[in-house]
Amino acid sequence: MNEINLSEYIGAKIKYYRKELNLTQDDLAKKLKTTKATISNYETGYRTPKQDNLFDLAIALNVSIDDLFPPTKNKKNEQKIQFIFNQLEPEFQTLLLKEAESHLQQQVKNQNTSKVVPLDDKKEKRKHMTLAAHDPEPDREITEEEVEKIHDYLDELDAEYDRKNNIDK
Repeated sequence: MNEINLSEYIGAKIKYYRKELNLTQDDLAKKLKTTKATISNYETGYRTPKQDNLFDLAIALNVSIDDLFPPTKNKKNEQKIQFIFNQLEPEFQTLLLKEAESHLQQQVKNQNTSKVVPLDDKKEKRKHMTLAAHDPEPDREITEEEVEKIHDYLDELDAEYDRKNNIDK
């Protein structure tokens, strides 16, 4: 959204919330210790309120400052979830919260295990079954070449273990 559209969006929201409160531009201007012309300029998008003025506007209009800006992609879902949650009786709120936490734990578990490279696909049993590594880019996909390098490294560890313990294959 470019600056002109954002100014118009904010202006339309100011006008909408002002009218919801049955305030005139003069009424809102008095609350903010400014002029009717300033409010008119905000509402038409001709001027955008400065940051401090946005907070004052939100307070005067009894809204969150977020309400003056376009919603984020998940904002509508968040608002719907919050609306439904607030209508529930306390015991159902507790149940819903526990269920949501359970789903979140499963999601985190699934995300964590999706990056696990299987090390037991070789026929022989390895002496070193655990290898932990941290990638500076945790969201990137692990290539087959990298998996093969991991297996080669484990083979080297096995060979070194065998040498140190005088184990013949």
